[in-house]
Amino acid sequence: MARVIGGVLLGLIAAFVAIWSVEMVNHLIYPLPRDIRVDDPEGLGAYVRAMSIGAQLFVAGGWLAGAFVGGWVAGSISRRSWTIWLIAGLIVIAGLANILYVTHPTFLKIASVVAPLIGGLIAALLLRRCPSAGMGAPV
Repeated sequence: MARVIGGVLLGLIAAFVAIWSVEMVNHLIYPLPRDIRVDDPEGLGAYVRAMSIGAQLFVAGGWLAGAFVGGWVAGSISRRSWTIWLIAGLIVIAGLANILYVTHPTFLKIASVVAPLIGGLIAALLLRRCPSAGMGAPV
């Protein structure tokens, strides 16, 4: 049980770091306007809706990376595949909560669900093929 709890907690931390890292690269390439206020949902929503496709891809990529890295960590430590999907599901919930707070373009609304599920699927498939993870499929 300790492996499961530890795996999930470390997976969540890893997911956060992965998403944050991709977002920081996004902000280096596509900086936020100086006058943007993150506590103003309308102003932030206007900015998000006007983001370039490149910036939107970074956001979706962050969600995918978070689910992959967090799922990989959780699955590797816990040796339970359901922990991968727990991490991916929590990222989906966080993405949907973000969309409820700030209006997003259609692409990001779809990506908030699809990208974490793809990241989780990749982590699950790779861990299944990795015998050292303890979840390997018989050959």
